[in-house]
Amino acid sequence: MNKNQEYVKHIEGRIHSLKINKTVGWENTVDYLTTALADVMGRLSPEELTEIRESQAYVMSAEEAKVRRAEESKVMNDNRDKPSI
Repeated sequence: MNKNQEYVKHIEGRIHSLKINKTVGWENTVDYLTTALADVMGRLSPEELTEIRESQAYVMSAEEAKVRRAEESKVMNDNRDKPSI
């Protein structure tokens, strides 16, 4: 993913979070982020937008999820005996 695609995912996540949590001044921030999102999306080609939507709709298979859980478990176990900061 290129930088603009990462921006789109980040901005959409922020908008979603603000709409759920409704912190003080959330409407103004959503308006600002919606404008920023339109600007960033205007810089992307249709192919890049399609790539973003496909990555958001991707669902891991059971085998992929099993492999990922095993990797994460290994990393956590390797970290277990390290001293905290």
